[in-house]
Amino acid sequence: FFQAEDGIRDKLVTGVQTCALPICKLTYVPASVAGVAYELGFQDPAYFSRLFKKLVGMTPKEYRQRTQAEA
Repeated sequence: FFQAEDGIRDKLVTGVQTCALPICKLTYVPASVAGVAYELGFQDPAYFSRLFKKLVGMTPKEYRQRTQAEA
């Protein structure tokens, strides 16, 4: 039980540390969300979206729409 919890915590910490790169890519690169996910090394764009939402509080698509509306 604790080992699984440690693994999840490690993945989330790593995700938070690398969160700046996906945010930059979603803000400045015109690739699709799936394209950004693949470029960042994710094999499953849906997993990338779920992890992004968990860390940022909105989906990559919602984030991109919000940042484009503010520009």
